Amino acid sequence: MFKNVGFESFAGAYFFQLGPLLTFIVILQELAMEKEKRLRQGLNVVGVSHGAYWMSWIIFALVIELAQINIQYAISYMFNFEFWVNVPYEIMFRIFFAYNTTVVSFAFMISTIITKQDQANRISFMVILTAVLIGVMFSEPRATLGIFRNEKTQDIFFIKAVRYMFEMIPTFSFSLAFGLVCTTAARHLPFATNVWTAGRPFTLEDYNSPRIIIIKLSNDKVDCPPVAYFVFCMWRTFFISVTLFWYFDHIFASNRGVAHSLLFPF
Repeated sequence: MFKNVGFESFAGAYFFQLGPLLTFIVILQELAMEKEKRLRQGLNVVGVSHGAYWMSWIIFALVIELAQINIQYAISYMFNFEFWVNVPYEIMFRIFFAYNTTVVSFAFMISTIITKQDQANRISFMVILTAVLIGVMFSEPRATLGIFRNEKTQDIFFIKAVRYMFEMIPTFSFSLAFGLVCTTAARHLPFATNVWTAGRPFTLEDYNSPRIIIIKLSNDKVDCPPVAYFVFCMWRTFFISVTLFWYFDHIFASNRGVAHSLLFPF
């Protein structure tokens, strides 16, 4: 019964979210521990600037991200998994790097707000729980797009508002980006049928091209954005997160020792 089921299509979006979330937990807890022990202020006393402190963490996070993506890709390609063979490294890197970087930026932003390690533990648990729920709920792109991109309902203000809110959550955008790639590159259930079908090579044209799909069970037409759109959503969230990180790092005294004015950018 399950011999033709594609693992990546069935549970890949949920499973591959977990590595970056583990990085999120480690970075947030380590930053919270350093903050609680006032390590940053101590380094500042001996001449280490705030910029140098954050640059060291950015380099550390970048090394972890690149190692995680490349090891994952190499092992999957080595064992000849259909999905990883059919998707060029460039496309896979775009999706995973955008997701990893956005998740890490959330850790940096949250670290500027909290003051104790136990707060980091509680927030980490909440983030993991939220990510797992979103991964379970939205890992199937046909159902998700049928709700938010159905031609009959997608222009309703409430639907548009909820869709935009979810697109600000990196796990949601990653689930859809990964799921849409699976509908071409991995063994999958095509939108027009309910029969598991072998994947084919996924190209840059597939990555950048929107589609109109028809759900067989309901005959509804669904506007399917390109995978590139959901990668853009993750980068949009990243830039918002980085802006808030920079702002919070200045206005809370627990970060730099002295709080700047709320209007300091102006």
